[in-house]
Amino acid sequence: MSQTDLALAFKVADPLPFSRKLLGDTGWVMVSNLAQAAGPFIGLLVIARWHGMSAAGEFAYAQALTAPLAQLFNLQLKALLLTHPVAELPLANAVSVRLLSSLFGVAFMLLLHFVSGPLTCLSMGARLSDSWGELFQAAHQRSGRMSRAAISSIFRSIGLVALLVLSNSLEAALSGYVLFSLLLLFTFDWQPLDQKLNCKWPLLRPLVQRGFLLGVVLFLQAANSSIPRIVLEKCTDSATLGIFVTASAVLQAGNLLASSFGQVLLPTMTTSSLLRIISWTFIPFAAALLALLLTVAASTSLLSFFRLATSPLASNTLLALSFAQLTIWPATMLGYALTARRLYREMLWLGLGLIAVSALSSWMLVRPFGSVGAAMSLASTGLASVLICFWLLWRSNTRYESAEGTA
Repeated sequence: MSQTDLALAFKVADPLPFSRKLLGDTGWVMVSNLAQAAGPFIGLLVIARWHGMSAAGEFAYAQALTAPLAQLFNLQLKALLLTHPVAELPLANAVSVRLLSSLFGVAFMLLLHFVSGPLTCLSMGARLSDSWGELFQAAHQRSGRMSRAAISSIFRSIGLVALLVLSNSLEAALSGYVLFSLLLLFTFDWQPLDQKLNCKWPLLRPLVQRGFLLGVVLFLQAANSSIPRIVLEKCTDSATLGIFVTASAVLQAGNLLASSFGQVLLPTMTTSSLLRIISWTFIPFAAALLALLLTVAASTSLLSFFRLATSPLASNTLLALSFAQLTIWPATMLGYALTARRLYREMLWLGLGLIAVSALSSWMLVRPFGSVGAAMSLASTGLASVLICFWLLWRSNTRYESAEGTA
């Protein structure tokens, strides 16, 4: 639902029903975003608890390699659908672009099979199949069917976790999930297109260019988060990486909330003042501070659940990650403010800068400090992201005010 639609609804409808509908739509969007991210999150905890730390490390390594590629090939069509009206971006055009990007994605999936093994290949396949589900979930949200998008995300998360519990190997679980995701796409997600598919390049070129720029930005952002994990796996072993990702998964729950919070505010931040955006940033920071205190109080219980209570490495890693979230959670939400303002080129420079910070800090900290160093690298990248985001938003505000004054 566009901001114009919301404004019209507010003018012609009784405020109470409007507020209830807005609250309900926001709730469903939150559920959808949380459910979408909860599958891999809970799945990693299941692997660590029932399959061991080495298996968790292998899964995390495959995720770290495929996450940046998936962001690149997704072309951020979901975000573009949600921030553009139907007349400007029909669903059929987005489907045409998704067909083209999927061809490249499948080619890279086969390449990953030979370079890194079947687990990484299947991880990429799962992300590609989910990208189709996300496309139609966005179309349902744009049509006001928020609950349908949320139910689709819930089904996918439950399916992934169930397959990881029931399967004897990670490869079998991911193979089953790809089939399940495609089945759900055609039986539940699919909706009639608003017009016929048209793969003519002049028509699709503006969408591909904008989506590719966003895809590169998200590729860089995902890569800077993956670099510490990849360096950690290369410098140590899968078990150490498993300990790191298990400890970080406990705290990623809050990151999911910060991400969902940012996505819910995405339409609002398009016209919000910088001061209001700054005030919203204190919400994920306060949540991260509370999580830090709770983690310190319950660290023994958390580590015992994963049979890591006697590991000093796990305890120190958990504490370091708790401090890292103080910068990561606000940075996650601020990224959506740049998207809302359509500062795509600025986001590209942000991504390049964060890649440099992540690579440098990982090279300096991971080798001497191991998993604790990887957490410190994430914290430094998060802090850099917050500072650069604030500067880019302030600069865009200054330019806008100057243009208004000149006019």
